[in-house]
Amino acid sequence: MTIYKVKLTFDTFLFEADLSQASAPIRYAERDQETGELVYQATPYQTADAGHDATTAAVLMVRWMGTDYYLEPGEEVGDDLDEYIRQMIVSVDRA
Repeated sequence: MTIYKVKLTFDTFLFEADLSQASAPIRYAERDQETGELVYQATPYQTADAGHDATTAAVLMVRWMGTDYYLEPGEEVGDDLDEYIRQMIVSVDRA
């Protein structure tokens, strides 16, 4: 498993995935405030859902976090949600 750091225009987050294994889970990762250790949360996605691509996995993660995470109140998305989210992604790198 590899940890990826996603930098968005408004936030940064981590996720874990093994992009070489189609059935490997994609998990949200965050640092525990007390111990500093990474804590993982399951998502409904696997590597195959992301096409074995870290940026596509990042798009899935943002979608999974929900519109309250990436939309301002009253803001609307056009017809292509994935492209809208891709425009928010500054970088996806191994952490």
